[in-house]
Formats: sequence, structure tokens, C-alpha cells
Amino acid sequence: MRVLVVDDDPVIVKALEIRLQKEQLACQKHQLYAMVSGLLMALIAVVIFYLLSQRLKKRNAENEQLLTDKETLIGEIHHRVKNNLEVVSSLLELQSAGLADSEAREAMQAGQSRVQSMGLLHQKLYQGENLAAIEMKDYFTQLAESLLESYETKDNIKVAVNMDPLELDVDTAVPLGLIVNELLTNTIKYAFGGTSAGSAGAANAGAVEVGLSKEDKGYLLRVKDNGVGKDFDAPAAGTGFGSRLINLLTRQLGGTLSEENDGGLKTEVRFEG
Repeated sequence: MRVLVVDDDPVIVKALEIRLQKEQLACQKHQLYAMVSGLLMALIAVVIFYLLSQRLKKRNAENEQLLTDKETLIGEIHHRVKNNLEVVSSLLELQSAGLADSEAREAMQAGQSRVQSMGLLHQKLYQGENLAAIEMKDYFTQLAESLLESYETKDNIKVAVNMDPLELDVDTAVPLGLIVNELLTNTIKYAFGGTSAGSAGAANAGAVEVGLSKEDKGYLLRVKDNGVGKDFDAPAAGTGFGSRLINLLTRQLGGTLSEENDGGLKTEVRFEG
């Protein structure tokens, strides 16, 4: 064990003080170096963070621009599809005007209404804020108005769309719109004793209700009229293509179709969503 002996010799005391000062100075240097190193590390971290944030900000801006460009492109595609469908509808109308055969003219008119229903859907997509979904209540309302005007039955048949606003994706809205188009077309043509010709009086005026609602396991579409009902034992009216199309589209939705006479014909389509 070493014992430090303090001598009263001034030279020794001075030497000890100088040594102590040197040790304190060295300690201060180490502390200063540590502080400077810490500041440098913090400065480097701030610079790196700033550069990364600027790069992230630039990338986000680029992604937002890409998203805007994509939405603009998709909207333009829907607009062009809608215009092309309008051209096809006009061609079908011109073609049907030159047909003498009433059945052929009626089939052409039915094809025109199907094209118009799809054109209306693309128009809704183009005009709406959501390019991937359709608000169905407004779509059904416009579809019904278009059909009543096409068959000149606006004064004889009233269509009420009784449902809450409801959005569906495009893949579901397209077949569903075609189903409603076929059901309303059949109602206009057959439910009210020929009012599709626009010649029926007030006594034959008809009412149709259209509704789509969300259920626990999917959706329920209901189209009900107060017409003459349906004779399920009788052969299909017309070519029967509309009924086959409804069944095909129902299967495409993975749904089930039911019909019954209930103060008129009531048709229901249940499908998963």
C-alpha cells in the first residue's frame, strides 16, 4: 500500500499543483471533445433527417401526382366508353327505325335500352367523385326515367325508387343495372296491358317500386308492380331473352331469384356483397 506523503517543500507543492491542473485540463479537454462529438452527431442526424424528410415529401408529391393522373385517365376512359355506347345506341335506333317487322324492331329497342343502361353507368362513374363505385339510388332513378321516356310511358307508369343511398363497386353495379333494366322493361311492356304504346288511360296507370337494401349476409333487390301479375304456366312472352339474361346475371352475382304475384308481380334478387 502506497502512502502519499505531503511535504511542505514549496517546490514539491508547486509541482503537485501543476500536475493537478494538467489532469484537470486533460479532463476538461475530454469533456469538450465528447460534447463537440455529441453536437456533431446530433447535427449529422438532423441533416440526415432533413434530407430523408425532403425525399419522402418529394416522393409523396410524386405519388399524389401519379394518383391524380391515374384518376384523370380512368375518368377519361369512362367518358369515352360512355360516348361509344351512345354511338352504338344511336346506331341501333337508326337501324330499328327502318325495320318493318315489329318483333325485330322490339328486339332492337330492347338492345338499345341495355346499351343505354351501361352508358348511364359509365356516365355516373365519370361524373362522380368515386371512380370505383356507383351510388345506386340515383342510378336506378335515372335508369327508370330513361326507360319511361324511351317507351313513351312517362304519363302512364310511375317508378318510385324507395331505398337509402347505397354505393356498390362497378363489378356488382353493371350486372345489377342490367337486371333492373330488364325487369323494368318487362314491367313496362307486359304488366299494364299495353301501356308501353303510350295510349293507355288513367284507369290503366301503373306504379312500380324499386329498392335495394343491405342485409346481414348481402343485398336484396326488389322490383314490384301493381300490374296484372304473371302467369307462371304460360310460355314466355316475346323471345324470352330478357328472362334468360336476368337468370344469367343473377348467377353471375352468385345470387338467387324469386318471383311471386303479390298485388302484381314482385321479383326479388338476393346476392352476397
